[in-house]
Amino acid sequence: MSIKRGQISIGAAQAEGRAPSHDGEYVSVYYKHDGEDYIIEGNGGVVATSWTIEDMIGMADDEDEALRWQAEAKAIVAGDWGEAWDVERMGSDSREVAAEFGWL
Repeated sequence: MSIKRGQISIGAAQAEGRAPSHDGEYVSVYYKHDGEDYIIEGNGGVVATSWTIEDMIGMADDEDEALRWQAEAKAIVAGDWGEAWDVERMGSDSREVAAEFGWL
């Protein structure tokens, strides 16, 4: 099974319209190439999944930012934008959610 990874710029990178320069300026989006579910992971672990927008709202600066992340994650999955990703490079929390989704 192929898991892919895309990323969403956050913080200063998003505000300035530039590529992230360190891991505090993006969140990763993991998804299965032929599915609709996704996992959004930040520095501290899983931020949200396709099932839990409420968790994302808690991490984001405001609800509008959380909704932007959700829309970008959906676009990444729908467009199949991202690179093939080794599951071992995912954080342990993301691997647990991947297993719940039946990806592993």
